[in-house]
Amino acid sequence: MTEAHRRILDQLSTAVAIFTAGQRLSFYNTAYRVLWDLDTAFLDSAPTDSAVLDRLRAARKLPEQADFRKWKTEPCTRPIAPPSQRQTEWYLSGGPHASASSRRRTRKAASPICSTT
Repeated sequence: MTEAHRRILDQLSTAVAIFTAGQRLSFYNTAYRVLWDLDTAFLDSAPTDSAVLDRLRAARKLPEQADFRKWKTEPCTRPIAPPSQRQTEWYLSGGPHASASSRRRTRKAASPICSTT
């Protein structure tokens, strides 16, 4: 991703996070950090998607799941989802709701995108 792309994505009000094929955070914009109220140092450490979900769960920012470990491996939670299963709605405590989706790029890097509505 070029620096110009990074600047454009950082200006969006839609929260965007991009994870590598190895499930590590490679980019996030300000809206993503603000939406989830995550520490910049944590995000800059290139955490795994699993570590991000664990942090969000610990902060009670994700919907409750009967089996959180299993839920983390479900198709939309993991960026390697078949097209029919690439979007899900998360109803968050406090009223906001987020839509999580993923796309597989030709370089085999996945791009989960979360946006509030």
